[in-house]
Amino acid sequence: MSARFISIVLLPFLLCGGCEGEPEMARQTRTANSSNAEKVLTLATPEVPSVDWSKSNTVSIVLGDESEYGGLKHNDKERDGVTTIVKVDDVPCRLLNHKPNGRGEAFIYFSIEPAFKAVGATNVKVEVEYFDVLLDETPTFFGIHYDASDQARTLSSRYRSGGKTVPLTGANKWVTATFFLRNATFRNSQNGQSDFRIYVRPPDLYVRRVAVTRLDERGSSPQRFAPPTSGSLRSTSSPPFR
Repeated sequence: MSARFISIVLLPFLLCGGCEGEPEMARQTRTANSSNAEKVLTLATPEVPSVDWSKSNTVSIVLGDESEYGGLKHNDKERDGVTTIVKVDDVPCRLLNHKPNGRGEAFIYFSIEPAFKAVGATNVKVEVEYFDVLLDETPTFFGIHYDASDQARTLSSRYRSGGKTVPLTGANKWVTATFFLRNATFRNSQNGQSDFRIYVRPPDLYVRRVAVTRLDERGSSPQRFAPPTSGSLRSTSSPPFR
């Protein structure tokens, strides 16, 4: 069965800060085996609704369409975490692409609403909806680093690994990966005062939506009010903490 390829036509200078010679190189890479155009978008200013996030079970963000605040903030100004708003098959999302800069790894940074953390977010489930595509057949995978800093706030505790990694397979469709994080502190100790980040090796990934759900010690979601947010996230079931 032949694979369906998704077109990637960008404004490459947006991704590499105007690096010399990049537009043609990126264009050749991104248009390989492609048929439909990806569009670069502008971002509306988010409106912050009057929601009591301490009573919410989940916070989330729809990347590329961030006009509605869902309790998560994407910190896209960090040097190793700059992303671009694009569309893939008419679906808004964010693209992390630092390969033209020569980076072997880059990140997508997030901060969690303080009121959500104030009532306890030690154990959480993180869902990441991403587009599973391999344009140049380079093996790519991603995972999560989260802030589990103790009083010493060491580098390893600020960027603790979420355990598993998720490889891209070239399925050419939107997929949801689920991570379970334990003993988090989320003290905004990462770059850009972030609570967690998605790391990508090599750095080339499309992400549509990210959601964080609080869990109890048994790995279950407590009964709380969950404010509605725009967009949908296809949940991936995984076993609770053991």
